[in-house]
Formats: sequence, structure tokens, C-alpha cells
Amino acid sequence: MNDERRHPISVAIQRQWQNLTWGWLLLPLSVLYRLGVTVHRQSKAMVSHPLDDVPFWVIGNRSVGGNGKTPFLLWVLSRCRRRNLKTVVISKGYRRKKTREAFIIACGHRPDLAGDEPSLIARLTPETVV
Repeated sequence: MNDERRHPISVAIQRQWQNLTWGWLLLPLSVLYRLGVTVHRQSKAMVSHPLDDVPFWVIGNRSVGGNGKTPFLLWVLSRCRRRNLKTVVISKGYRRKKTREAFIIACGHRPDLAGDEPSLIARLTPETVV
């Protein structure tokens, strides 16, 4: 893009960034950061968790409502049931009373306590832990 069309601050930042002096000044910090990331990754690789081999899916997106997440989840649960797979659903509980505690929903749970979607999922898929 031509410099005349860009904002003067943007042009100044880009010129300073392309200046080789900045790279040399930041090189020691870059090396330290790289070393820290490497040590962190190696320490995480040594620690195993009992649930590391448990497969999981995340069904959701950044938009709210009307995208078919619940029907898709019910379809996935039906496929899992046909294959005799154990399933668990973790949900924040849309439209539930504000509470920080987590709990397992029984089929008769009130939707205002658990949320309407988790209550529906628990009712339609009793073999699933919700």
C-alpha cells in the first residue's frame, strides 16, 4: 500500500519496526522467551494425566442461539449410543439461575436450576451424564 494513503502513525511504526536496530535490541529477550517456552513444553510433556487418552468433542461456536448446536449434540449422542459409547455432556446451563456450583442433572431437574438445554438433553438422553 502506498505511504500517502496510510495513517502517519502506521507508517512511522512500520518504518521503526523495519529498522534493524530494534531486532538487535530485542534479541536477548527473544532468546530468553524461547528458552522459557521450551522448558515449559518439556515439563508439560513429562506430566501425564489419567484423562489424557479420553477423547472429547467441543460443540459450540462464538455466536449465541439458533445455530443448531443442541440438535447436533443430540445427533452425536445418538450415534455414540448406537456404538455403546459412554457419554458425558458438560454445559454452562443457558437460562439457569446464577450459581457457580456444578452438579449432575437428573431427568426431573427443574430447568431454572440446571438450564433449559441441559434439562432437555438429560430428558432426551437418560443414558448420558449431563
